[in-house]
Amino acid sequence: MGSNGLTSARHDIFAYYLAEKYPESFDPSISGDLVYSGKLRLTDMIKELKIDAGKLVLSPPAPMRLSLRRFLNQCGKIFTVWYIGSGGGQTKNYALY
Repeated sequence: MGSNGLTSARHDIFAYYLAEKYPESFDPSISGDLVYSGKLRLTDMIKELKIDAGKLVLSPPAPMRLSLRRFLNQCGKIFTVWYIGSGGGQTKNYALY
């Protein structure tokens, strides 16, 4: 999943247990009914795709996969991919610095 609303989508998809396990993953000033209000766990399998929900959300979106495939075909190797989002994720990583 790749979108400017990735944080919102994550909170709409995944269940509240993540808020308890990772309280640093959201702004505590957000209304509690908006924090991880979905039903899925990270390890819930998406049967049609044969992948768990956590891996599915982290997989690159189709346009990015196509670009990476073209690049690999021309250059042969990729050592690092840096995907910059603008959805406020940088402000939530303060505890990591």
